[in-house]
Amino acid sequence: QERVHASLAPASDVYALGLVLFEMLSGHVYRSQRPGTPVSKLRPEVPAWLDDLLARMLAKEPETRPWNGAEVLEALEQGFAGEKMINEQKGSTPAKEEAPVSQPRQQKPVAKPPAEVRIAPAAKPDTPPVYAVNDERLVTPDNPAGIEWVEIPAGEFLFGDNKEKRIIAKPFQMAKYPVTNMQYKRFLDANPGQRVPHEWLGALEYNWNKKERTYPQGREKHPVVLVTLKDAQAFCMWVFCRLPAEDEWEKAARGTDGRKYPWGNGWDVGKYCNSTEARVGGISAVDAYPLGASLYGVSDMSGNVWEWTASKFDRSTYTLRGGSSFNNEYGVRSASRVWRGPGYSYVDIGFRCARDISR
Repeated sequence: QERVHASLAPASDVYALGLVLFEMLSGHVYRSQRPGTPVSKLRPEVPAWLDDLLARMLAKEPETRPWNGAEVLEALEQGFAGEKMINEQKGSTPAKEEAPVSQPRQQKPVAKPPAEVRIAPAAKPDTPPVYAVNDERLVTPDNPAGIEWVEIPAGEFLFGDNKEKRIIAKPFQMAKYPVTNMQYKRFLDANPGQRVPHEWLGALEYNWNKKERTYPQGREKHPVVLVTLKDAQAFCMWVFCRLPAEDEWEKAARGTDGRKYPWGNGWDVGKYCNSTEARVGGISAVDAYPLGASLYGVSDMSGNVWEWTASKFDRSTYTLRGGSSFNNEYGVRSASRVWRGPGYSYVDIGFRCARDISR
């Protein structure tokens, strides 16, 4: 059932509830703060997932807010469930190894060791080479961003929580990783008029330098964030590709057996993906969790950042898939989905590319 016009929808009630929650948590009147101020700036102990929810509830555009109170309640239940799980894990961890339950948004993520660059052995000429992220060898005139592609076969697969049978009519290619900061910089360098990812006041560690048009130091392998759907589409046009449809995204992530996560049905905290339970405290490099790759070898499709798709949810919004580092075990399932307007951007929203196969 399609949504009614935003002016008739409960979006204003969600906004009002957001104001009440912000003021209860912070002890400050929201309108006395700069627009977009995260509550964690006033109360550092507020977790990132609650910052994210409040930012959505107080969004200027009604269509980007949670649709109703039930959606807000679901987000709160997921967030508190994640906090409970972390507390339980903390109770079973030796004191000297304890990590903070929640961290301010401004805290830098835990550094990951650089991925080792491996070259395929020369004994088998037909063995495809193994590339590192942002490998310059992948940059060609028809692949200016240096994307590593993975082929996804056509055929039937199971979609959504209800495991509905759907069919991908033609094989296609999916980017192995979300678009990284380094890849996006190549795009900006080639397109001086393109907007730089820099806008949210609380995203100090994710904002680009607008003057120098470059990403934060040391984050070349992190997925680019603060991008709108239009930004993602512009990048895809430059790379001679497109955004994946929602069906394509889910098959690339889930395979054909309806598994819960890209790697299977099991859950091991911090082993397969960057979710709230991993306690990274922010976004990680796209190759930080190699064990979390899907059946087809597509990486980072669970947690870390939500990814835009080309599929509409309703007349004014598009679906995003995969969950982010602000979501818990439930929110990073392969069937998880949210929807936003095409002009929306946030610190946990990125994208990856897809393209048709011409043979």
